[in-house]
Amino acid sequence: MALNQAHWNGGVLIHSGEWIILYCDGVEMSLDGSEVAFKGKKKGRIYLTSHRVIFINKDTKDALQSFGMPFTNLGSVDIDQPMFGANAIKGNVKSLPGGNWNGTATFRFSFSSGGAIEFGQAMLQAAKMASRNPPPPYQPPQQNTNIYQAPPPSYMAAQSNLGAFQASRDKFPSAPPPQDVWITEQPPPYASIYPQMSQAAPAAGGYYAAPPQQPGYPPAGYAGYSQQGYPPTVGYPAGSTPAGAVYPPTTGYPTGPGYPAGAYPQANYGNGAPAGYAGAPPAYPGKQ
Repeated sequence: MALNQAHWNGGVLIHSGEWIILYCDGVEMSLDGSEVAFKGKKKGRIYLTSHRVIFINKDTKDALQSFGMPFTNLGSVDIDQPMFGANAIKGNVKSLPGGNWNGTATFRFSFSSGGAIEFGQAMLQAAKMASRNPPPPYQPPQQNTNIYQAPPPSYMAAQSNLGAFQASRDKFPSAPPPQDVWITEQPPPYASIYPQMSQAAPAAGGYYAAPPQQPGYPPAGYAGYSQQGYPPTVGYPAGSTPAGAVYPPTTGYPTGPGYPAGAYPQANYGNGAPAGYAGAPPAYPGKQ
């Protein structure tokens, strides 16, 4: 389990090849352990991914900003249904090397708006499946790895083929805000619900397929990204147009009195006269 290693810019930070299965806002977490950061109740968002459970604190001033729990580090997980109060998920978690804390702790997630039973059942099933798959050699989170805003979709489709894994989406219809999902190029150092996540995720309708290859995005070869539609292929400055794109954009020009109609440049601007012109385009009114 890792303390304060699963958040970025107020959102959740996941690994390349890791994908989000369930997401719920309005969850309260309490921890019982020796760390000062564990003190007090925390309110925020909870994510069930292919490799772990992640809690993101909404209080940006709290000492605990994020709490990640790999499935193989969980124990005695149970669903608590008290006579009074909200249903909750409780259990034990043990630390990992380089996880910013040491020892064991007990956790409790209370779902004030419902969903504890469904989330808990999915969590138990994921932990059982992950226990059958040996984890990769553990590597603590890298400090200098690149981090990117995850391209959509950031939530696995409800109708995705998850094989033996079943997760009810009825209680969790809302997807995480796209601007709150970040991804690191480091692969997950934890066991997952599938033996080979890099191959299983695309078949599952999964999180992402292949990384985009434009500047500002991670290079090709990292599992866990969607290439379709990212980044846009129109509107780029001359000389940096991606293959197959059109520059300048063919829409969005002003129309009306004083503007030429139907004669705007269509392609290859700056490499000769645009289609329909014998020479350079005419000057706009007042721009002689």
